[in-house]
Amino acid sequence: MWGEKTLQILETVGEATIDAADLLTAFLNAGYGASVSRIEYERFKLQKQRRQRQIEREKQKEKILLEKKRRQRFYEMINRLKKDGLIKEIPKKDKKLIRLTLKGKNRLIILKNKIENALPDPSSFKDKRFRDNKNNRFIVVTFDIPEIERPKRDWLREVLGNLGLKFLQKSVWVGTIKIPEELLECFKQLQLVEYVEIFEINKTGTLKQIT
Repeated sequence: MWGEKTLQILETVGEATIDAADLLTAFLNAGYGASVSRIEYERFKLQKQRRQRQIEREKQKEKILLEKKRRQRFYEMINRLKKDGLIKEIPKKDKKLIRLTLKGKNRLIILKNKIENALPDPSSFKDKRFRDNKNNRFIVVTFDIPEIERPKRDWLREVLGNLGLKFLQKSVWVGTIKIPEELLECFKQLQLVEYVEIFEINKTGTLKQIT
């Protein structure tokens, strides 16, 4: 029996350098009378489990590090807002409460208005699916957007150009594409419907308003 076990161990080790603890665990897990291949299987299984645990530990370390960085960025932001006079801390027992200052409330209103009035990215209308969606009739887009809404007017011109329409005048554009539903939805969101008209020229040359 002793000779068999000796043979098993020697064959398992072979030309390699093996961790003694791994070899012992594999030997015990394989059971009495197990073949060398069975012991090898148990040893590789142990190594695989160890690698998996190592991967999990590394993931946990990364998670902790990421959380630490997020906390650090948060407190840096809080300190910056305090320094700019947008928030203030109010001590209360063992807590620190945060409250907007008057300057902070005014900045909040400005930021909200800026976000609400943000224009969609005009480059999104360069998409091939829009430009290749052809119409067998000419489309004419005209608009008369007030000067006070100039950013929207400039945005519309860029969008129409991205769609492949050509301008006859700065406020008159023509092409043979189908006007995307996404653009019509933008008109509603940006409250441009009353300023924009879209016509279709039929085979007889008659203009037909479609919006």
